[in-house]
Amino acid sequence: RAAQPPKPANNIRYQDFLKILLDFQLVGHEKFLARFRQLFLQVNQAKNGILNEAEFGQLVGLLDPEKGPDEVARLLQAADPWNNQQITFSECVSVLSSELVFLMTGQRPPPWPRPPRPPRHRWAPRPRPRPARWPPPWPPRPSHPPAGWREA
Repeated sequence: RAAQPPKPANNIRYQDFLKILLDFQLVGHEKFLARFRQLFLQVNQAKNGILNEAEFGQLVGLLDPEKGPDEVARLLQAADPWNNQQITFSECVSVLSSELVFLMTGQRPPPWPRPPRPPRHRWAPRPRPRPARWPPPWPPRPSHPPAGWREA
């Protein structure tokens, strides 16, 4: 048989592949957040990238005008659990992620909180209790200091 010509090398270094992949994902993420970023900058009066409680409420109102004060308060509690009046862009993105999907796709997120589970019937099997750990962790921890032990 005749010798086959060498195949062109289609190799790419892993570092180059990873950079291309991450750049692609970053561009897609920036496109996804572009409209939200505009709204965030619109309500951020101090232009410092940090929202207070009132600005956060405005942002939620712009994203979904149907949200009531209770829902806004729940979202605010999730975004600012220590009530320090400093909510960053990243915190807004993580707390309002389902609202962002609605902003981009027009599909409403599922109701929050989820509906409660139906009660179990009396005849339904109960969960089995977890067995005690055996053998116990070794060595066992004494409940008192060893004999002859003195504090310095």
